[in-house]
Amino acid sequence: MPIEWKAYLETGIPIIDKQHKELFNQMQELHAACKEQGGKAAIQEMFGFLEGYFNDHFATEEKLFEEHEFPGMDRHVSAHDAFKEEIHEFRKDVNERGIKAMDALKMNRILVGWLTKHIGNMDQEFAPFIKKKLGMHD
Repeated sequence: MPIEWKAYLETGIPIIDKQHKELFNQMQELHAACKEQGGKAAIQEMFGFLEGYFNDHFATEEKLFEEHEFPGMDRHVSAHDAFKEEIHEFRKDVNERGIKAMDALKMNRILVGWLTKHIGNMDQEFAPFIKKKLGMHD
């Protein structure tokens, strides 16, 4: 069952929300591909997407943290690094043994966990701080 985008995931920072929704859309495509028996190709596409996502999205957040001296920056960057490592290890394992049907479920579990725990919790911690620094109001 696909996860639905919920308002609680929004930070109110347009560039961040746009990037989060891109990840969500990719997750929806992975889910749809698995239903159509195209999960193996979709997993490889997701790995490629995530590499770009790490470079673009994490850099965007981390730049905001630095520019505005977000006090939780170190903890947040560590979470980014841990997620990158988890995906890197998963990709390495898949490349060594080949993609299996269960990998689509594992990819979905990893991404849903990231979406709900990191975006739904950790990103909500920095949003009010950054919005205040940017002069944005709720």
